[in-house]
Formats: sequence, structure tokens, C-alpha cells
Amino acid sequence: MLIPLVMLASAVVVVRANAPAAAGEERYSATIRRTEYGIPHIAAKDYGGLGFGYGYAFAQDNLCVLASWLVTLRGERSRHFGATAMSDDPIRPVANFASDVYYKSVADSGVVRRLLARPAPVGPSDELRRMVDGYAAGYNRYLADTGVTNLPDPTCRGKAWAGPIPADR
Repeated sequence: MLIPLVMLASAVVVVRANAPAAAGEERYSATIRRTEYGIPHIAAKDYGGLGFGYGYAFAQDNLCVLASWLVTLRGERSRHFGATAMSDDPIRPVANFASDVYYKSVADSGVVRRLLARPAPVGPSDELRRMVDGYAAGYNRYLADTGVTNLPDPTCRGKAWAGPIPADR
């Protein structure tokens, strides 16, 4: 009976992460427990902490993927990967230049900014805003803790496009 209990306990890895909030003196806090298969389970006392833990765990597992998506959303794929190279869209890749033109036009239209400025139910709820702020803080904390030059994935290790993220993009 003791052996299965010891095996179960050894399968859980606990990461406690804290980071100062983007504004004010508030701190985000979360506990990340990983199963033996690496599945993260986030525990937090509030939505900001939940987002923080999720952002930190996601960055541990997929920082390069999210960083690449952000390059796409900013319309900067041509700058970093070449205008004629194909985007990383797994369903329907397009030339980076075409992707950049589309995403820059969406950003320039202001539609996302206007929707984010609206109150719920049209815009995001206060809980969702806190979760997104925490997510960005968690991702950025992992990046600061690890350093771009020390990222485990060689896809974005040491690359300028793998940088911190704002909560509003």
C-alpha cells in the first residue's frame, strides 16, 4: 500500500510562481502541479492567479508556438521569417507577406481595440480581463526566469521575436 502512494506522490511536481502585477502592488500567485504525464493543473485563489499559472505553464510547454502566433497577429512574419516564406498556419498556410497585410489591416481597423473597450457582455468580463492580465504576467515571468537565450526549444531560442507579451494583444 505504501509503494503506490509513494509513486503517486512522486508523479506530482509543484511549481509556485509569483510575479508583480503590471499595475499597482498586487501580486499574482498560483500553484502548478504536473501529473506524471506532464499535464499542468493550476490552483489559484483568484482569476488573475489562475491566468498567471496557465500562462506560466503554457510558456513552459509552448513558448515558441505562442511567440510565433504573436508575430503573426502583429503582422511581422515577413520581418522575422521572410516575405515569401509560408506562414505556420497548419490548415491553410499563406505567404508571410499576405499574412502580414491581413493582420496589419485588422489591427489598423481598430475593431479589437473598440471591442476590448466595451463592457461585458459585448466586451470581456472583469474576470476575463484579470485572467488575461495574469496570463501575460505568467508567460512573461517564465520568459524572464528562463531567458530567451536559455529557452529549451531551439525554434525560438535566442530569437528577437520571442519576447514578452502585453495583456492587450
